[in-house]
Amino acid sequence: MENNKLYCIYCVHNTVTGDTYVGQHKYQDVENPLGNYWGSGVQISYQRYKYGKSNLKRHILLRNIKDKRHANLAEMAFIKSFRQYGLANLNLSDGEGNGGANKGQKRTLEQRLRFSKAQCELYDSGYVCHNKGKHRTEEEKANLRAKCSGWHHTKEAISSMIEKRTGTHWYTNGEINIRLRGECPEGFKPGMIVHKGE
Repeated sequence: MENNKLYCIYCVHNTVTGDTYVGQHKYQDVENPLGNYWGSGVQISYQRYKYGKSNLKRHILLRNIKDKRHANLAEMAFIKSFRQYGLANLNLSDGEGNGGANKGQKRTLEQRLRFSKAQCELYDSGYVCHNKGKHRTEEEKANLRAKCSGWHHTKEAISSMIEKRTGTHWYTNGEINIRLRGECPEGFKPGMIVHKGE
């Protein structure tokens, strides 16, 4: 086992459709960096659900990255490079690494629509979240209670959350829902639709 702060960049290839996904993963086992990890993106989750792991192949593109910032930059570089050849089509973002490199940047309306559409397609296909209906054990509950005991949001955090939500509205075009501040986009109307499985 190595230091748990090592990261790798990997690619998942669907042998049926030719679709590809690039992601990053934090690992400990240098012999098997990915272990049972297949990615947590919306589209790659759908691929696993629809085609099964037997039709997906994983490849490690780069390993032994020492920190999250460099992993984020490497992930974005691979996605950009792959897209020049029509690959990484399952990546909805440009490789934000869960917000690391692009933290604080707002997604464009186009990106938000793409995320929303992918999420709707996933749940409309019958996909069920891996932990839906599962309950924590008493031991897990006790551990969570111990970790969160006496913990509260700071006043600054509460103010920030309120500010981010104030003035935002839900809009739908009959297929997808988006939450925005300001005017209703063309082709949308106020409100939300509920998708099967939500």
